[in-house]
Amino acid sequence: MRNLTTKIVHTYFANKDTPVPGKVAEHRSRLVTSLNPRCEHDNKLLVHFDLLFSSSEADIEVFTKRVALLLKHDWERVKWDCTPIYVKPFIRLSAKQREWRSKTFRNVAGR
Repeated sequence: MRNLTTKIVHTYFANKDTPVPGKVAEHRSRLVTSLNPRCEHDNKLLVHFDLLFSSSEADIEVFTKRVALLLKHDWERVKWDCTPIYVKPFIRLSAKQREWRSKTFRNVAGR
C-alpha cells in the first residue's frame, strides 16, 4: 500500500502536466482491490482518489493521511489479533485500544 501511494502521488503531479489516464486507471484498479468494499472509510479513500484526478478540489495531503490512517488501523488490528488470549482482558479497555477501535479513528478533519 505504501508503494502504491507513492506511485499515486507521483502520477498525481505528472498528470497535471500531461494527462496519463492509463496510469490513473491502473492505480485505481490496484487501490480498489486493496480496499474493503464494505468499509465506509475505504470507500471515502476511493472517492478521494477519484477526486484527485477529476477535479482541482482534492488535496493530495488529505489522501496520504487517509492511507496512513488505514495502515495504522490495520497495524493495530494485527497486533491485537496476535496478542495472547490471556493478555487481552487486561489491555482491551486501555486508552490505546479505545482510540484505534473508535469509529472516528480514521476520520480526516473536514472530509
